[in-house]
Amino acid sequence: MTASTADLEMNGVRGLYEFVRGGNRVYIHDRFGSTAFDEVERFPAPDARGSRGSLVAPMPGSVQRVLVEVGSVVTRGEPLLILEAMKMEHTVTSPVDGVVAEVLVANGDQVEAGAALVVMQQEQIS
Repeated sequence: MTASTADLEMNGVRGLYEFVRGGNRVYIHDRFGSTAFDEVERFPAPDARGSRGSLVAPMPGSVQRVLVEVGSVVTRGEPLLILEAMKMEHTVTSPVDGVVAEVLVANGDQVEAGAALVVMQQEQIS
């Protein structure tokens, strides 16, 4: 565990705070007691959420256009939706040939990184 001290003023009250980090937990000690916080990943791994076949948001953003609907037959690399993040448009494409099983977002939705967007059912397309 590593510790550090800070002299902070919050809401007009000045005090010493000790910060102790142990793994992904941070403890803050002051004259009133202690508080513990668990650090969570800001951008979880894309496969951390959603079900098998889910395409997930690579970053937080806003869904600008959904280009497919349930039952759409798509080929690998075909655009499925447009996501705006950091003032740029990002095209989410199909990683496989298949059929769109579910569309989990709509135009204008705000999504977090790792949120499921579309569920694909992989099929052989003749």
